[in-house]
Amino acid sequence: MKRKVAPPEPELPPLELGRAHAFLAAQNAFTSFLEVPCSLVTRTGSWIVVYNSGAPSAVEAQSSLGPRQARNDYNHRNVSQVLDKHEALETELNGFHDLWVPIVSGARCDNLLVSGPFSRRPWSADDIRRSWRTLTGENPVTRSARFLDYARSVLRTQVLGDEELAKFQDFLRVFAELLAGRGEEQKHAERFWHQARRDFSRLPSAQLRKGALLVDPVASWTWAEGLRPWDAEELGIEALPTHVLAVLPAHPSLAAEETVDLLARTERFQLECVQLARELPSTMAARLEDTGVLLLTHVSPRLSPTQRRLQLRARAEQVQRFVRRHFGSAAFIGIGETAERVPDLHRSAREAVFAVELCVHREQPLCFYADEVDKHGKGTQGEPAARLAGRLLELFGRAEPALLDVSRMDYVRAVLQESGGRASAMRVHFEHSLFALLTLVEKRAQLEPKSLAELEGKLSEGLDTSLTTVELITVFRQWWDTLLRLESEPYAEARHLRLERARRFITDNCREPLTLAQVARHAGFSRAYFSRIFKETFGKGFERYLTEERLALAERLLRTSALPVGRISSEAGFISPAHFSAAFRRSHGVPPLAYRRANRRKTPPAKQSNHS
Repeated sequence: MKRKVAPPEPELPPLELGRAHAFLAAQNAFTSFLEVPCSLVTRTGSWIVVYNSGAPSAVEAQSSLGPRQARNDYNHRNVSQVLDKHEALETELNGFHDLWVPIVSGARCDNLLVSGPFSRRPWSADDIRRSWRTLTGENPVTRSARFLDYARSVLRTQVLGDEELAKFQDFLRVFAELLAGRGEEQKHAERFWHQARRDFSRLPSAQLRKGALLVDPVASWTWAEGLRPWDAEELGIEALPTHVLAVLPAHPSLAAEETVDLLARTERFQLECVQLARELPSTMAARLEDTGVLLLTHVSPRLSPTQRRLQLRARAEQVQRFVRRHFGSAAFIGIGETAERVPDLHRSAREAVFAVELCVHREQPLCFYADEVDKHGKGTQGEPAARLAGRLLELFGRAEPALLDVSRMDYVRAVLQESGGRASAMRVHFEHSLFALLTLVEKRAQLEPKSLAELEGKLSEGLDTSLTTVELITVFRQWWDTLLRLESEPYAEARHLRLERARRFITDNCREPLTLAQVARHAGFSRAYFSRIFKETFGKGFERYLTEERLALAERLLRTSALPVGRISSEAGFISPAHFSAAFRRSHGVPPLAYRRANRRKTPPAKQSNHS
């Protein structure tokens, strides 16, 4: 009997093979370089995800905040136009852009690609606040987790300048042609992938992601066997890194600054440091939380330990010069120990972060982790932070300043070790010790209940709104200094606290008809004494200070609202529009309306708020 032979399975048509290769090449390009969501949309209304990072995008954040219907109408309108006219579109809604590219096969267009959101320029902190007000109708509050999550999603959105956008448009056009079957062979898809690598692998955001992979304990094994030619091309280095430097800009106002301003400034700092990495030999950058960067650099293992240290110090000095030139400030730098191979880089990164956190606390520019190991013994944890906190309480206000400083340094070092870079654990330690110190100071300095309540509120707010370890260390150091002043000079510091209370009361209530006697009473001073020390402290009398606060409020309203000048006059606390106009002209040199017109001409992102 003849055996039946099964017919051979039909081969996959070249067209389908080409589409599969194109799809995979595009996914690799988005994952490796672009970080811009992309979907395939059909005429029936189906959205098929080509790439999505999994992290909430700015558009998703906006949809959760504002009316969803506006986004649905926007999508429907653009899909219909592209499918009907077979023409690519670049569109914008609420400050974010999308590209819509038709997939044309023959004379038909049943599908299209849409990729977005992306930004055409970096967002500032003021842009984010404006967008938040437009979407929610609420004033942005730094302590709001929703607002900070929105700020992060906005700042991490891919920015494409004119040159990058032209390349991205060409990338999507070629992708659409491959999906349509025009250029279906495998080699066309391979050429497509090489084009994407050439055009997008050196984007700052792509370089930061590559740097993050090198210090990841799992992903770093990809480079365990050495640097391959295509890796060298993408990473822009000639040899794999052996050391990690943690870099933080040394801004003295860190703890007092609004978190969204810090986030915006750090994003710019991290992107700029990609350029810094390119100026250093075989160096890459990676993000360090929301505060700084990790620089992954190669130092030849053939050098002696002393030569390696000198070379690392020279690179740290080059980093200091770059930060001072581009940001007008110094930098804190921590340097980890040598990593024998790439999978050990995450340990060097942890050591560098520990060292830079010590720099922040000690206010010293450079720290080698190896020096800390030599001082305290490798592998030993030392005394627990809780015991050192108790010793700190015993010594506070009684020991010699030098001994007290040593005790404080030991305590913070123990907190850094025990928290392991986790801000939540560090917050618990600092909260316990600072509130215990405040209770001690309150008894010795005999603080009045109102001053004590204000201090407790400000301390809680400072700790709660500090989201990174660096912010927490800065808050601890500043509160330590404040409590030490209260302990050593209770009368002078108590008077300062009451004057600060008066200043905040004026700022918060400047639109009301305030009087000198009313503010003096709120601060707990007599009228005559308050008038004298207020001028001595702030360099201007009460009336002038109040007028300047009202003018500052009016200036913000002129910039950010469409209220008529008469309404702004009353909102800012002036007795009449004529009085307001005269005061504004004396202060700014122009009348209020002229200021508003000039200010609006200088504000490029105004259209962001018109598409909600």
